[in-house]
Amino acid sequence: MTNEDLGRMDPVEGGRYGLVGRNETLWEFALSPKQREAMRVLRDCCPKCTVSNANRFKEGERWFVRCRSCGEVYPAIDEVLFGGGQGPGKTLLGCVWCVLRGYDVAQMCGLTVGAKVKPTLGWMGMKRGVDFMDKVMPKFQRFVPSGLWRVREQARKIVVADMFQIAYGGLDANEDIEKMRGGEYAYAFVDQAEELTRDDVGALRAGLRFIMRGVQPPRKTLFTANPSKCWLIPEFIEKPTPKLLFIPALYTDNPWLPPDYGEQMEHAYRHRPNLLRAMKYGEWEALESPDQLVRKSWVEDAAQFKPVVKNPFRVIGCDPARDGDDETVILCGQDTDIMREEVYGKKDTMFTVQRLAYQRRFWKADLIAIDDLTFGGGVVDRLRELGEPVLAINGAASAADKDRFRNLRSELYYLMAEEFGDKSISLYYGEGRDKLPPEDGGRDEMLIQELCEPTVEFRNGKIAVESKIQVKARLRRSPDRGDAFVYMLAGLRLLKGTGRMGEGMRKYEPEPQASGGPPPDSYAAMRAEWERNQQRSETDGWDD
Repeated sequence: MTNEDLGRMDPVEGGRYGLVGRNETLWEFALSPKQREAMRVLRDCCPKCTVSNANRFKEGERWFVRCRSCGEVYPAIDEVLFGGGQGPGKTLLGCVWCVLRGYDVAQMCGLTVGAKVKPTLGWMGMKRGVDFMDKVMPKFQRFVPSGLWRVREQARKIVVADMFQIAYGGLDANEDIEKMRGGEYAYAFVDQAEELTRDDVGALRAGLRFIMRGVQPPRKTLFTANPSKCWLIPEFIEKPTPKLLFIPALYTDNPWLPPDYGEQMEHAYRHRPNLLRAMKYGEWEALESPDQLVRKSWVEDAAQFKPVVKNPFRVIGCDPARDGDDETVILCGQDTDIMREEVYGKKDTMFTVQRLAYQRRFWKADLIAIDDLTFGGGVVDRLRELGEPVLAINGAASAADKDRFRNLRSELYYLMAEEFGDKSISLYYGEGRDKLPPEDGGRDEMLIQELCEPTVEFRNGKIAVESKIQVKARLRRSPDRGDAFVYMLAGLRLLKGTGRMGEGMRKYEPEPQASGGPPPDSYAAMRAEWERNQQRSETDGWDD
């Protein structure tokens, strides 16, 4: 087989695709309309003439593609999420696309058939390598003609057309993740991408940096997935960037399924109506479980409420950390709205004390509400020495309402959920506030996810909210943002007089001196002196 024998991989008669040689079609296969749409986007094919022959260019902050044949201009897409339901032919699309995209890249780089060195152009896999071998590899071997490929099992690579290779495997071991992060691929296909973590996706994206003979083909990634509460929702469905595209596809978009496939799904998921709605109709929101404490729709509604509270209290919520993967989170709130968010890791407790004292002064906050466990105890003690108003919270201690809640953490989280449900919380991040992160327009998607993640159950007649350790195991990170927000609300309730002090809550006010003022060496005294200087500056015309 020569390069001329391979010819092109383009549409052939009757809406079918194929590997077109000089005198014959070497490989022909059918695609559904949704699969054809995904194939066109992932190969930068022109929507007008369907030819994969285009140049990329940047206009402003966005990338576009111009067809060399007809001059049509269309947006450049680098990553596609295909699916969202069960049965649309997701795995088949990925197997076929990996071969076609490899041939596209081979042509860009001038590769020849039979060359001694066959570069590895792409990667295909799943979260677990054993699942890939059980599910994806058999379909690849069944649908791609055997004369076009051979498997190098020890190297975990597929040689295609005696010209290039496709690596395969999983991302279920640190060795595999590091190998991916250090790899050099032009494209990737991940089946059941809902199983990946953000770290896995980061390693995958870091490995797409293939350059050969001065040519760097556009990086392309195909994710296929069923509905799931995971990283795909914020990235592809709720707030996708211009280079990301979600192509929803259901079993009804696959004309080759049995006529009674829909009835089979109804029978299989008859005991899980929410799961049936997700798999059959692609309703991602249906996956919110009945034991979920805070509904995603409640938090989304809170983002639409503009705060209208007169003379609102200002409370700073903090979940401190020092070592490991946990982060210190500081949320500065005006009533329930967040004005400032500060997140950092691997800093000592005195650094956190300085940041809290500064933020309290800057925002003129009424109270600092902070976790009193582990590293928080030292922060609380030092803030007390500085004369700062502090509410120390121990979530493992008894709740204020001992007959109703298992512990204080359960009580505080459940009260927050009630306030979200009653629409008495605003997460508006309104104009004039110091928005973080700016790329999210002031909305913290990680905070929203952490608020919606915990579940609730009745245990021995009491309400018990899922522990932080359990939430961390599922999220693959500590829900530090969510805890800081809960502490902020706890402090706000006490100031408003709507909250009760539990055994695990201690409130410390600055101690007055005999003269009625704060301790002379306290931070409160420093703040009072600073305010006096400010007043003097305004009256005397000082220039700071």
